[in-house]
Amino acid sequence: MYHSISQNTEITYVLIEDRPDVSSVLLPPLEFYNSAIRFVKKCPLDILQLFDGVAYYKSRVNQIVDYPKQFRFMYSDQALEFINNSLDRNKIHLFLFGDHCPVKDEIVEMIVSAKSDLWFWSSMDNYDDLGNREVRNPLQFIQTLLENKKEILNVFDLEPEIDLMPSIDMNLNVFNYSNYFKQSQLNNAVLAEIIGNYGISNSLNEEEQLKVQSEALVEATKKKNSFDRLDQSLVLVERNDAIHENLSAEGVFPSLSGADPQLPPLILIAPFHNPDFKKLIERSIDPKHAEIIKLLGTEQTNNFTHLVDSKSNMELIHQSMIILSQKVDYLDDVAYLHSSFTQSPIVRLPIRGRSLNRILSFFRPQFHAALSNPRNRTKIFRTMQKFGRELQSTLISEKLCTNLVNKERQIVLISDLPFEWAEINSVPLAFSHDVCRIPEISYAGIMSQFMSNAYARINIDKDILNKTLVVFGNNETDFQRWHKIVQSEKVNIGCQFAVCRSISELKKKLDEIEPKFVIFDCHGGINKETGETYLEIGEDLLTTSKIIEHNISIPIVFLSACGTTPTYGLFNSVANGFFQNGSLSVTSTYLPIGVDSGGLLYTRVLMSLKTASKNAIHKNWLSFMSHICRTSGIMSAYNESKDERELEHRSVMNARSMYFNERRKIYKQLNDPSALNYKAKKISDQFPEYLFYSHLGRPDLIYFKSWIEEVELKKNTEHETPQSQSNKI
Repeated sequence: MYHSISQNTEITYVLIEDRPDVSSVLLPPLEFYNSAIRFVKKCPLDILQLFDGVAYYKSRVNQIVDYPKQFRFMYSDQALEFINNSLDRNKIHLFLFGDHCPVKDEIVEMIVSAKSDLWFWSSMDNYDDLGNREVRNPLQFIQTLLENKKEILNVFDLEPEIDLMPSIDMNLNVFNYSNYFKQSQLNNAVLAEIIGNYGISNSLNEEEQLKVQSEALVEATKKKNSFDRLDQSLVLVERNDAIHENLSAEGVFPSLSGADPQLPPLILIAPFHNPDFKKLIERSIDPKHAEIIKLLGTEQTNNFTHLVDSKSNMELIHQSMIILSQKVDYLDDVAYLHSSFTQSPIVRLPIRGRSLNRILSFFRPQFHAALSNPRNRTKIFRTMQKFGRELQSTLISEKLCTNLVNKERQIVLISDLPFEWAEINSVPLAFSHDVCRIPEISYAGIMSQFMSNAYARINIDKDILNKTLVVFGNNETDFQRWHKIVQSEKVNIGCQFAVCRSISELKKKLDEIEPKFVIFDCHGGINKETGETYLEIGEDLLTTSKIIEHNISIPIVFLSACGTTPTYGLFNSVANGFFQNGSLSVTSTYLPIGVDSGGLLYTRVLMSLKTASKNAIHKNWLSFMSHICRTSGIMSAYNESKDERELEHRSVMNARSMYFNERRKIYKQLNDPSALNYKAKKISDQFPEYLFYSHLGRPDLIYFKSWIEEVELKKNTEHETPQSQSNKI
């Protein structure tokens, strides 16, 4: 079902750390309170990058399948057995130890006794008597690889000379820093990886860096309402875009039509202070705990500085700023790992919290029953629009806005905010872009999303519908109507259906079919005591704990159920359970959806998937699901149309929306239907259930096999000589 992403010459980085005594879903995992990932940022992805970094990258992007920097994490109590039994001795490994790794000496001894020319470790301890496998910093690691290059290249049957100073055929020195803002350094690391610029640095030493950063912070504080630091980091995003645009012009990127994105996805981080911090304050008995928790909810200004109450305890301010800095560092580190699939640029926005809660609280789970009332529909959309405009005005600079409007790409969002609602020049982001989202909380989930996609990937096979299951978890009349409608198309669709009235029935059916894609058609709900969401499967409630208990593992999930991943405060969604058990994509809902609209949407998913799976229409699952949701918004503007010409016009609109540069035009045209000479209603006046859905995980990395095959065919045809083509004729 899954396939591994790996090649022999890649370098695997293994972080080993002890299990923490305490953990919190509201704070980054203690296991990553170290410099391991920042160490890895400055090291090669593959030994081949040290030959010719640019040539290596061109070859890589032309291979279609994305694979990231090979970073693994394991706890100390699992490490010895795993290293001894599971790691490939014919691949390069660098072992990194956390600050509290009790088995460091045993692992070093195991590495030495393995007598592999490809295994190294990084440590500040003195193991000089154990050979030359120990490194202290990234540059020394590269030098050690070069010192052992004869042995290494013999293993891989390679003979080229490796040069520590790789030639760079682009006018770009990514280490010529203009500022030392963290986000700029992050994008410098991504650019360095594209051109293989490892081991070259004219950056400042640590003392000089601290001086420059301190001076920059003073200047940023003076201009707290500006977006200067964000815009400075966008210069490097634009450099990344320019490189990929040049590669696209050279024909390096595989493409079939103008509908395929020409740039790698943008990793967009929008940190958000969970409103549950307030609950922690209310529960706190110790006033000191209450104050530091309050300080941990401090927002950032537009220019990434913190404003705190001068009356607060200075020691607590210092402690809270350290924790907030660790939070930002963790988000940057994991975003870097996610970017390494495609060398994506990264944009992190200022931390927000209380200033957005006033509007966002309208959608809190306690109000979901009221939000289900049709009389509240107008107010729902107006509030969503207000929130979307607030996101643009308070978080998105004019320079970033221009980039989003003009650059053709998908977006990977790391946030608990419903950022899909952001109105970029009056058009919702979810309409103009394909957006997938990785929830910020729990923080461990961001890392597990990377690990899952790094070491187990899937494609959408042409026979995906034979491996698709629709689960009917509710027997109410409204649901039954849609059950009959979709089952009447069973012969045309080819998927399977199951009426499940308990979790045990569901588990039995899943074990029997082993589906690749499952649609759950049922009620969703929220346990107000525990803050977790669930699916109603008959009389049973399918929660995260039940998914894990019953070992329910499904690669791709679509939840046609109400409020399965609500915004504002809740962090224990049922989607977490699917991800913990190996799912790579879960389409979920922010808010309650109608039975009819939900039934229509998943029926369209099934009907469209039949065509999409066999024809090279969509590159990846994110493109497919975003198109289905987006066009449901277009179709809502024609709900009352029966005229054939108007329905044909709707079809044209749907087809045009496949193309990035058409979507903004379509949205604006549908807000001025009189200009179209049709009876379509304003799309902004329609109930926008397409904005209620959020595509969680990394569906941008799930490719359609039909698309891959068509690209390979195109590449082979283009490489054929005229003589070989005439021989075919």
